[in-house]
Amino acid sequence: GMIVESADLYQTMKNFFEQNDFSYNRKFLEKASIDYVYIAKNEIDKPLDMKNNGLDIFFENNEVIIYKVL
Repeated sequence: GMIVESADLYQTMKNFFEQNDFSYNRKFLEKASIDYVYIAKNEIDKPLDMKNNGLDIFFENNEVIIYKVL
């Protein structure tokens, strides 16, 4: 697994959710061995771009969305 300092992780997640660099996002998910991304809908500014991030919807309801990393 990948161990990152809190500040680095915060910046990495911020970068990820800004949805600007999809190549970076896919590499991050792969390197960090992330299989699912769990998001509370009231915490995101814009939805994740599933196609460009290599994600698929695993579960969704009114409050949360869980993406599976493809």
